[in-house]
Amino acid sequence: MDLRACPLEAPDKILVRQYLAGLSLNHLITLTEDVFRNLSSSEQVTYSMLRFCSGYSDHDGRIKFLITLINDKIISPLRVPTSASTDPKLNRYFKQPTYDYYIPIAQEQHQESQALTDDVEIVPADALSVSNPRWECVDKEKNADSTSIATVGDTIALLVDVTGYPNGAPVQFDIFDTSCDPAFRINTVNGKNDNGTAKITWTISDPNERKDALKLAFEASARSKSSGRTPIDPHFGKIYLVTVKDEEENPLEGIRVEFTVPGEEPVIVLTDKNGIAEQPATDPSVNADVRILWKMSEEETESAPYDNEV
Repeated sequence: MDLRACPLEAPDKILVRQYLAGLSLNHLITLTEDVFRNLSSSEQVTYSMLRFCSGYSDHDGRIKFLITLINDKIISPLRVPTSASTDPKLNRYFKQPTYDYYIPIAQEQHQESQALTDDVEIVPADALSVSNPRWECVDKEKNADSTSIATVGDTIALLVDVTGYPNGAPVQFDIFDTSCDPAFRINTVNGKNDNGTAKITWTISDPNERKDALKLAFEASARSKSSGRTPIDPHFGKIYLVTVKDEEENPLEGIRVEFTVPGEEPVIVLTDKNGIAEQPATDPSVNADVRILWKMSEEETESAPYDNEV
């Protein structure tokens, strides 16, 4: 981004910082995202938002991002009167894409206020809340048996409750890899408020190849409100898994598999249609004893596939 000299440039950095500090989080997010999109590819790598922001709602981090760009002469803050759009001598400067980011120092007041057309803008900030972040497996069979298990390649739904917000208004979901410091944002998915609930689906990925060390979290945001960062799965990648097949390698569904961990009560899990039984591990360093229970108990039906116990 080439910086050209402009007589409207604001030299007072203290004034610039005061102006940015006084912006609402929603306004600051819009400004920083707009600035970042207009950077060149190499500048986006050099000035990655991850260098400055610890989270989507990091107000101070976003200000630091803008101040750094100003100090490095990537962008230039301008002092522009509100009458500039109607002044031919000033209006010509707005044709330069590098002068999009300015401090609007009013010299004249519009006699008529502009009507608000965005429903989101008329929502009182104190009426809006984003709460109860949660996730669930899209695979209903897997979700019914083990809601706390998710692996790479699984499609999950991320949900959050929204109040005081127009129906259909946008809600942004940011997904982070928290196994590194600082956390790395690996995806952003846009959803919307649907009668008090925002929901998106996402297929779990591991772009940094963390494998068993992978930890994921997400954060939902609407205007200046955020749900806070929430783990997607505290047991992610730490599961006991058994696959049961017959002699012809066909998966066996409905077979009981008993997992026993020292110091814990045994847990019996039925295999799914793929012959797989999974159980989350509370401590990944501890192995579990596994038994396939071919023989049914007296309280259960006697229609077991085999009559022996392994």
